[in-house]
Parts: sequence; C-alpha cells; structure tokens
Amino acid sequence: MVIAELKDKMGKAPLTGYKQREQAPPSSGVYTAWLEDESRCLYVGRAGNSPNGNLKKRIRSHFSGQRGSDQFCLYVYDAYIHGERCRTDKQMTTRQVNERTADWIRERVKFRWIEMDEQEAVSAEKELQRVWQPILPLQE
Repeated sequence: MVIAELKDKMGKAPLTGYKQREQAPPSSGVYTAWLEDESRCLYVGRAGNSPNGNLKKRIRSHFSGQRGSDQFCLYVYDAYIHGERCRTDKQMTTRQVNERTADWIRERVKFRWIEMDEQEAVSAEKELQRVWQPILPLQE
C-alpha cells in the first residue's frame, strides 16, 4: 500500500475510544493513537496474528494502563503522568500509578486501525512513523 493510500485509509478510519474498544478486530494490522484535541499522531503501532498480539488485544492492553507489560502505557506515563506525579510530591503504589495511567489513557486517547497481513503491517508501521513522526516515544 502506498503511503498516500495508507494515510487516507487511516484518516478515514473511525476514532475508537475506551467504550468502543471491543470493536477492534482479532486480526493483524497497523493502528494509530490520537489525543483528544491534538492533530498530531500520538503513537503508531502494529499487531500480528499471534494469540497475544492481534489488534483487539493490543488496543485492550493499551487501555489497561499496565506499565510493566505494555510499552505504550510506559511511554504515556513517562511523557504525561510522571512529571505531574512528581509535582504533587505524593508517593503512590505501583497499582495507583497503573490506575492513574489507565484513567489518563481512557479519558484522552482514541485509536484508529487498518486490518492487513503481518508483513504489510510491518512496512505500514514504519512508513506512518516516518511520515507522521508521532509524539511517542519521546525523542531524546
């Protein structure tokens, strides 16, 4: 799929929030995450056909807030929540931090996806990352 077609197809895909997360298909593909009120792409990822890696499971995992098992959640925590937590000077347990991360993602992030085979998803992910330069992961 050429990049213009890929961008167009992704742009036309519906934005899906936490309440609609079960609409994600149990198949492979590429997906993007978008912040409410932000025109720049937050994150680009892909999911394969493995039992633990399809689009439905990947997106559900991102909404979980579990920083120990989901790289997207860790990126969100580092970029948006950690600094806020430090300013409050409040010590939180791992569970509280994961809950805060989940709440933040559920309130602010929506996903779009395109179903495609795994090999196509690998190149689509790279192309969308190159062209859209998503906010996460933060570049040092």
